[in-house]
Amino acid sequence: MNKKLMTLLAAVAVVALSLVSTYEVNAQGQNNSNQFWWPDLFPFVDALNSMGYQHIGASAPEWRAYAAQKAAAGPNAAKLLIGVPGAKPDWLGNTVAEHLDWIAHDNEVGLTIWDARFTDPYWQTPEAWKTLTKIRHGQ
Repeated sequence: MNKKLMTLLAAVAVVALSLVSTYEVNAQGQNNSNQFWWPDLFPFVDALNSMGYQHIGASAPEWRAYAAQKAAAGPNAAKLLIGVPGAKPDWLGNTVAEHLDWIAHDNEVGLTIWDARFTDPYWQTPEAWKTLTKIRHGQ
């Protein structure tokens, strides 16, 4: 289905059904909904879930960095939910705590978690849930 038709259908469904809408997108370089689609999607959704899995991160290179993801969102950065894995202890040179701290200190982007079984032990700590609470409340 072409991008413009899919965007239009999604917008009609959201308006007609009064839904809170999120849309999962992939990081740049994927041959499907990616950062280049964001400008067309942001007007029609409440949030975009950037699911770069373990390929995006707090100190990742180039477009994979959380800061680059935020920059790609531009004036819609408050609608950007950065995806983090719930099953990995670290990726791209940072621990889970360091990735979450970046998001918590940003105060504009949000968070989405894939594999929310939280199998990595860090997610079982009070520190993890305090950081999630800060992100949730924009502190």
